[in-house]
Amino acid sequence: MNDRTAKCCAAILREIVPPALWDRSAVVGSAAVDFDKAKDVDVWVWGGVDPLEDWGVMSQALPDMTPEEQRTDYVKQQVKFRGLLDLRISKPIHIMVTSYDTLDRLLQDFDLSVCMRAICPDGSAVEGSWFSPPEATIRVVNWLTPKETLKRYRKLCRRYEQKPNPRLLEVLQREASR
Repeated sequence: MNDRTAKCCAAILREIVPPALWDRSAVVGSAAVDFDKAKDVDVWVWGGVDPLEDWGVMSQALPDMTPEEQRTDYVKQQVKFRGLLDLRISKPIHIMVTSYDTLDRLLQDFDLSVCMRAICPDGSAVEGSWFSPPEATIRVVNWLTPKETLKRYRKLCRRYEQKPNPRLLEVLQREASR
């Protein structure tokens, strides 16, 4: 992880997450690994947060959306942002709300080893037990949806300039076709 990754992730969290939720929020996944290579930023909040009731700042963060549009997007558990121009961040930012009670439990549910990293509001990094950096071989550690895991595996192999494991591709393709 480079300094820019930690700085950008922490700044995003401090900008859009109310301080009362900082102990239950993090940027998780590709943006927490290499911010500049990530296509978007996933901000996760755990512990059963109701974003419409507990996240009063959200209406200020999304001034162009009506309350009904905000509600619809929250039901889908994703809200896209554009902004934070002072850090030259123009990536979509998604708010992901989960009922998992800890960050560790959330990280263990990720399918690819390279995505099992989080950056907290203070800039510190937390890694899942199966995490591997992008320089190491990307491993599939969990697949609940083989079709999506196959797609993500190929995408991340391209992003981090790795040759996909042919045997793993074969297994994922077989499972995805079931």
